[in-house]
Amino acid sequence: MQEQTKIQAALETFFKPFATAKSLPVIYEATSAAPTTDHFEVRWFPSPVKDPSLGVAHRRYTGIFRILYYTYTKDKGSAAINDMCGEIATLFRRGTAVVKNGITVNIETTPSVSGLLIEDAYLYKVIDVSYRCDIMDY
Repeated sequence: MQEQTKIQAALETFFKPFATAKSLPVIYEATSAAPTTDHFEVRWFPSPVKDPSLGVAHRRYTGIFRILYYTYTKDKGSAAINDMCGEIATLFRRGTAVVKNGITVNIETTPSVSGLLIEDAYLYKVIDVSYRCDIMDY
């Protein structure tokens, strides 16, 4: 499995139990789901790979793991959506290490949470999680 695919799988697998505990579906990239209830969507934005070390096969993968939380709560205020986004930011707090498939994905910074957005009947916020994964071949 290619490293970037492993990174994406690690982050999605780490997030899935949280969504399951909230009884909310997760819509993954390249799926044709059209949910009609509160839900999460995840997106993955890898940055260019860096080679930070001389003399060693060292690849540094960085990027953004984006979680969108959609809720059908118009006219109910923003407290519930803010609370959910706060919980997600805590799950992916700075310093968290996600280990899966022989790699470690590190959460680089405190996640960023967008302002409140509107799409059709949904309110939503975007949570951006910055990650780094160093792969060294000796």
